Amino acid sequence: MPARKFTDDQEQEICRRYELDRGCARQLAQEYGVDRTTILKILKRNDVRTRSIKEALGGLTDSQEADVCRRYELEK
Repeated sequence: MPARKFTDDQEQEICRRYELDRGCARQLAQEYGVDRTTILKILKRNDVRTRSIKEALGGLTDSQEADVCRRYELEK
């Protein structure tokens, strides 16, 4: 098994920042000097639910988008 790049404390900090600061995996990867997949593996290993690109960038989730469309159709 390859050596881990981060300590448990560092991984917890990455997870905390992803969840609380609404950071995206790409931004965190750039800051920590690793590939985005490394960040995603850390999040998965720590049972952190990842967001879609739309969610990370502040867009609507798929269910929110569907709700908006449904409401629009009802108002026609």
